[in-house]
Amino acid sequence: MSGYTLYLVVTLPEGTRISGTLSHPNLYAVLVELILPYVICIALIYIKHKDYKKTTCLIAAILSVAGVLSLLFTQSRGGCIGFFAGLMFLLLLKVYMMKISSTGISIKKICMCAMLIVVLVGGFFSQIDKLSRSYDYERILLWTSSYHMWEDHKMFGVGLANWKDAYEEKYILPAAKEHDLTMPHNVFMIFLSQTGIIGTFGYLVFLIGIMVFLIKKIIGGSSNYLYYAMLWAFVAITVHGLVDSGITNKFALKVFFSYAGITLAMDRVIDEEKNYQVLREAK
Repeated sequence: MSGYTLYLVVTLPEGTRISGTLSHPNLYAVLVELILPYVICIALIYIKHKDYKKTTCLIAAILSVAGVLSLLFTQSRGGCIGFFAGLMFLLLLKVYMMKISSTGISIKKICMCAMLIVVLVGGFFSQIDKLSRSYDYERILLWTSSYHMWEDHKMFGVGLANWKDAYEEKYILPAAKEHDLTMPHNVFMIFLSQTGIIGTFGYLVFLIGIMVFLIKKIIGGSSNYLYYAMLWAFVAITVHGLVDSGITNKFALKVFFSYAGITLAMDRVIDEEKNYQVLREAK
C-alpha cells in the first residue's frame, strides 16, 4: 500500500490528494489510520525485544514511516487529526501510568511526551488556514439539517438509511449547495438524526464501553501489546468520525473489528504460552 502511494505521489501532479488503492482519499485514510497503529506497535515490540533481528526491525521501522507518509499524502484532515489524536491519547495514558520516581527518569519521559504533544498541536494550528476548504461551511449546514431532523423525530429518528430521502424531501437549507448527499459527515449527527435518542444512547454506550475496556486492559498491565494499537485505532476512527462517516462506514467497521478480533485472540495465544511455560518448568 505504501509503495503504491509513493508511486502515485511521484507520477501524479504535485498537490494531488492520494486515494491509493481505494476510490477516495478519505476512505484510504481510514484504511491507513486503522492499520498503521498496529504496524507501529509491532515495530516498537521488535525494537525492544532482546532477541530481535536487525533486518526485521528495519523493515518494521520503514513500514511505519512509509505508512505515516501515506496518511499525510491523502490530505485527509479527519484522518490525520484522528491518527495523531490517538497518539496523544496514548501518551497521556502512559503519563498517567508512570510512577514519578526520585531518579528523574519518569519526569524526563513525561516532559518528552508533553513536548511532543505541544509540537503536534502547535504544528496543526499553525497550518489551520491552509487546511480550510471551500465546503467546510457546507458541513455546518448538514449538521444543522440533521439537528432539525432530530427535532421532528426525537425518540427514533428518521430511520436507518433514510437520511438522504429526508434531507432531499424537507431539510435542505436554502444556503446549502450539496443536495445529493447520503450522510451529514458526523457520526453523532448520523445517529441522532437516524436513530434518535435511543440510537444515540446506544452509540455512546458502545463508545464508552470500548474505551473503558481497552483502558482497563492497558492499565491492568496486560502483556498483549496490541491493546495499545486497538485503542489508538479506535480513538483515530472516532475523531475522524466527527467530520466523516467514521465507524458507521461498513468498510471501516470491517477493518476495525477484524483487527480487534486479532487483538482479543492474542490473549488466548499469550495464555497458552504461559501455561506451556509453567508445565515445562514443572517437568
